[in-house]
Amino acid sequence: MRPKEPPRVMGPYEERDKWRIVVIENGKRKSVFLDTEAEALRAKSGLERKVLRPVSKKLCDVINLWEQEMPRSGITKAFSVNHKVRWARTFMKSMLNEEITSLTPRRAAAMYEETLSRKSKVTGKPLAAATQRFALWSARNFFTWASAVGCVGSNPF
Repeated sequence: MRPKEPPRVMGPYEERDKWRIVVIENGKRKSVFLDTEAEALRAKSGLERKVLRPVSKKLCDVINLWEQEMPRSGITKAFSVNHKVRWARTFMKSMLNEEITSLTPRRAAAMYEETLSRKSKVTGKPLAAATQRFALWSARNFFTWASAVGCVGSNPF
């Protein structure tokens, strides 16, 4: 049996007076018709984001995918992307090589407790409350995106 190919979006193709985009996901093919080429190109980029799912479900690979997707969405600036990703990786350091679905609310709480006890590399004192909150916010933000993309069922944070 041939393995399923990864999901993808093809097109746009001109067909009669309309433009067609083909979405292939889970071995099924679906066509979307639009009136103009500009609409089709916009729809294609939106559909690619929805269809985009990582082949590997390791937490580090999904974080890398998130890092690539944030600037593409145009909402987050490059400096902010680097800062968010760095803190998400730092916060979830103990689980980076595990499956993303293995993170439960109990393990998420344990990670937060670990962050509370972590010391700053610069001062040697416990991390400031604002830093702890930002690390937690970064992890929540990542898992909100991961659940929207379909990598995980719900946000454990």
